[in-house]
Amino acid sequence: SDAEYTLHLLKTVRNNLFHGGKYSDGQIPEIERDREILLAASTILDGCYELHNKVKHRINEAAA
Repeated sequence: SDAEYTLHLLKTVRNNLFHGGKYSDGQIPEIERDREILLAASTILDGCYELHNKVKHRINEAAA
């Protein structure tokens, strides 16, 4: 479904941003692009949170 595909893409974004290339010299190329992608993913997650009670329940459960 579109919802499952969207969540798959969000997981890919998360994995790439947080587990992707490691930069031993501290330099991260294209940091602004990463910020834009993270902001877009966060916006989608916010929408999921508001639209789907199971998502809201899981997030609230994890935050407790």
